[in-house]
Amino acid sequence: MRNVSTRPSCSDSRVVAWLYRFDRSLVGVPFIFCIIASGCHSAGTSPPLTRREQGKQVFADTGSTAASPGMDGATGWTIVLESLAGATPQELQARRLAAMDLLNRNDVQVRTTKSGSALTLGMYPVATSPDARAALAAVRSASSGNLHPYAGAFFAPPPGAQDPGHIPELNLETARQTFGNRAVYTLQIAVYETSDQLTAKRAAEQAALQLRQEGQLAFYHHGRGRSVVTLGVFSDDDLNAQYQPASPALIQLMKQFPNNLLNGQYPIVERSPTGQTRTQTSMLVRIP
Repeated sequence: MRNVSTRPSCSDSRVVAWLYRFDRSLVGVPFIFCIIASGCHSAGTSPPLTRREQGKQVFADTGSTAASPGMDGATGWTIVLESLAGATPQELQARRLAAMDLLNRNDVQVRTTKSGSALTLGMYPVATSPDARAALAAVRSASSGNLHPYAGAFFAPPPGAQDPGHIPELNLETARQTFGNRAVYTLQIAVYETSDQLTAKRAAEQAALQLRQEGQLAFYHHGRGRSVVTLGVFSDDDLNAQYQPASPALIQLMKQFPNNLLNGQYPIVERSPTGQTRTQTSMLVRIP
C-alpha cells in the first residue's frame, strides 16, 4: 500500500498507482488512512459539517436525488455514441454527419446535456428489445479502417426510468460482460456512505442513473459498507508505460470530474502520517 504523502500532485498526468492503495479484488472500497469529509472552511465562514450532519442533508429525501434533466429531447432509451464537452456547433455537426455516413443511419442526433452535448442514435421503448440490441451491436462493431470509433457506445435510460437498481447495465459488475476485455479500469468519482447502508445504495444507484441520462457511461458498485459511482471503461491502452492517463478520452473525463466526492457532494480530505492534507481526486480502480 502506498503512503498518501507519496502521491503525485493533482494534474492531468497523475499516475494510476492509486490502484495499489486498494485490494485489487475489490472496486471502489477506499480504505484510506484518514478520511475527513469537509466543505470549504475559512475565516468568517461556518465550520464544515460533520459526517453525520452531511448524511442527514444528503439523504433527507429518503436517499433519492432530484430528477435529472437528462438529454434534451430524449423520450426513450437512446444509444449514446459519444459525450462531447466544449465542442463548437460546427464540430458537433461535422461529427453528426460523419456518424450518419459511417452507420448509414439518418437518426443520429446532437442532444444538449447538463455537461455539454451527446451524439446519440435512435430512440427505443425498451433497451432489451431485439431491434435495440441489434442496433447497439451494429454501432459497436462499425469500423473506419482499423478503428471502431463507437465501440464504447451505450444505452442511456429515458427521463422517467424507475428503480435504477433493477437496470443491469448500471451495475459495474456487468461491465466486463458488456464491453469485454476493454473493461479493465473505471474512474471512481463518488463514494456513498451513511448509517443506513440501504439508503446509501439507493442514492448511488440514482446518481448513476442521472449521469447515464446526461450522456455519461456511469455505473454503481456496492462494496462492503459503502457504495461508489464510477464513469467509463478503460484498458491498458488508455495508459502509458508509467501507468499515467494517456488517452484523450480519459484525460478529458478526469478534467470534467476531478474529485472523488463523499455522498456525491462533499470533498474528501486525506491526511498523511506527517499531517499533510489534500483533497482526494477521482481515481482509476479495477473493474471486477
